[in-house]
Amino acid sequence: MLAFIILYNFLIIILSDGFVNSYVKDRFGFISYIVNLIIISGIYLIGVDTLKGVNGSKVFVFGPRRSGKTYFMLGMFKQFVGFHEGHSKEVIFCGDQKEEKFFSYGYYLGQIEKNEPLRANTTDMVGIYTLIGKQWGLKSVELTLVDYAGEWVHDLTSKIDPVNYTAIIEKLSTSLNIDQKILSENIGYIKFLKSIKESHREIIPNIIEDVVLSFIYKRLTDSGKIILLIDGDIVAKDDGASRDELTRLFTYYANIMDFIGEEKQYALVVTKTDKIRPIESIGENSPHAEEIEGDIFNYLHTLTTFQAIEHKAGSIPIFFFTISVNPMSKSDQQNVITQIFPWRFGEVAKFEL
Repeated sequence: MLAFIILYNFLIIILSDGFVNSYVKDRFGFISYIVNLIIISGIYLIGVDTLKGVNGSKVFVFGPRRSGKTYFMLGMFKQFVGFHEGHSKEVIFCGDQKEEKFFSYGYYLGQIEKNEPLRANTTDMVGIYTLIGKQWGLKSVELTLVDYAGEWVHDLTSKIDPVNYTAIIEKLSTSLNIDQKILSENIGYIKFLKSIKESHREIIPNIIEDVVLSFIYKRLTDSGKIILLIDGDIVAKDDGASRDELTRLFTYYANIMDFIGEEKQYALVVTKTDKIRPIESIGENSPHAEEIEGDIFNYLHTLTTFQAIEHKAGSIPIFFFTISVNPMSKSDQQNVITQIFPWRFGEVAKFEL
């Protein structure tokens, strides 16, 4: 309503004869009016984020194991650096400290430059990565993703909920000797996680799962935009087991939307589209690409739990995208990708920015 009032008054004033005459006589006054309008609008936009309790510039990416998180991160990194003045930060936990370097942006990208497949995640590795980019040099965005494998975060998706978060914060507060309020306010920041890693390395193996779970929950609740990944390999199988897995995944995603609220925007992103349909000769912005996206959406629509998420779109902004990190890869390559050629990542970037 406030935005409408500001725009309405601006149009009334700017279209009036008095405004035209005053502009001719006093151009400085006109510039001052425009500057004040921009300041008021900026305050309004910041206030909306504050009132809603979310940060529209923060994007969090969530997906189960093997959903393509690592490659999604690298594809988006290339998109951010190439088009949005992007850079990154990260914190990595590993049982063997010497192995942490193998899961950094730099090491991953070096493997790709050498035309080598990415090193597989070890069973005790957790990497937390944030990409920072800008739109037109002004609007900034932070995209955060947690990549994990193995025993430290076993069955992670079933453990993320408000009740579990409260219990975890209480337990971590005791283990780290940090006030619960301070811990809850800061657990969603990479800088804070780095300080925990540096100060409590000897107990990291005992607390890492709780740290990751609380970080993910905090990021989910604080971010204004949430990306939920869908493994294209599972979609491509189209059998009873894969449909059951997708059915359960969409049930969980619906639950996430319920407990973190409607004051956000959500995107369902199908990875590994090249495993579902041959796309090597299809332009990412072509009508044919949009047709493939529509076909995959229609297939998922046959799942009742996906339909339930669709019905939420009446009150929650929900978007749908299909992507590939390399449209030239073939289905018989068993997910071995040695080059990153992002396909339709630009569409996801529009959602993020």
